[in-house]
Amino acid sequence: MSLGLHVPAGISTSGKKYAWLGEALPFLPCVDARPSVGGYTQVKPERDPRQKSRRRVSRETHGVLRPHLRRNYSSHSAQRFGTMEVRVVQLEDKIRDYLGDLGFEIYPFKVGWYNEAVPPAFHLPYSENTLAFVVLSIPAMFDKAFKPFLRNQLLKKIQDPVDQCVSYHLSVVRQNLADEQMEIMYDYEMLPNRKPKFLAQTAAHVAGAAYYYQRKNVQKDPWGTKKIYGVCVHPHYGGWFAIRALLLFPDVEVPFLLQTNPIDCVTTEEERIELLEKFNFHWRDWSYRDVTEVKEKYSEEQKTYFATPPAERLKLLKLLGGFQRNAIH
Repeated sequence: MSLGLHVPAGISTSGKKYAWLGEALPFLPCVDARPSVGGYTQVKPERDPRQKSRRRVSRETHGVLRPHLRRNYSSHSAQRFGTMEVRVVQLEDKIRDYLGDLGFEIYPFKVGWYNEAVPPAFHLPYSENTLAFVVLSIPAMFDKAFKPFLRNQLLKKIQDPVDQCVSYHLSVVRQNLADEQMEIMYDYEMLPNRKPKFLAQTAAHVAGAAYYYQRKNVQKDPWGTKKIYGVCVHPHYGGWFAIRALLLFPDVEVPFLLQTNPIDCVTTEEERIELLEKFNFHWRDWSYRDVTEVKEKYSEEQKTYFATPPAERLKLLKLLGGFQRNAIH
């Protein structure tokens, strides 16, 4: 069933942009991932007839683990780190096996990489080697996760429907990892001082998921005293994605994790100026999202939904009618 390609009467499509330190808030999506999923060399799955997508990690840790987990160890540390590497691979596979089929992507990083890139006020309160994942949604999320969620779950009036969908699926991840201590930070969450809990675009950049283009990436600055916000570009989806959350594992330390740089897909001075111009001054026309050739973009119904201001999205769903089986409460 479709959301419809036109906004019903009574719904305004004039959005409002908010930003903290050059980072646009969620309903200006900027997101998705790198060619090798998670930056790892995939461990080839062995099919279990009882579970279609179950993966099994080899006990032979050295030589088969993903590149950014490989490291030359001293003899006294090899066994300890090798065991932790297997745990991290298994942990990531469990998360990806569930979220990947729903139009989400995850990228691992160390908290220290993020803390080095942001002001102290935004530091995450964990040790530098703490494992974290940034969660992105790609265009497929709308059909694979959001629509089924609307058909089968009760919506709350006080929260954006997509945010509720993301929260629901990450809560399932938490249940699937009941033996792990996992903390979730959502892109829309604020600190008491009204600043975001984390800078989403910086997290995506340090994780290697999407390149964060900022004013400092332009050598001949044409904007003078104007405030110019930065934007992430994904190598496969351009600007057609969103950064949704961080997953943090306080008791999992990954000193062996190797950082992967994001792919720089807007390489020339002219293209970067054009990107920042479109994002800052013409973001409503969606054009900045197509700064590079993309694998997939939002459908027309998805664009209609995201063009509607967050406060009016529940109203949009009600007017469209029939899309949800359950009532909004």
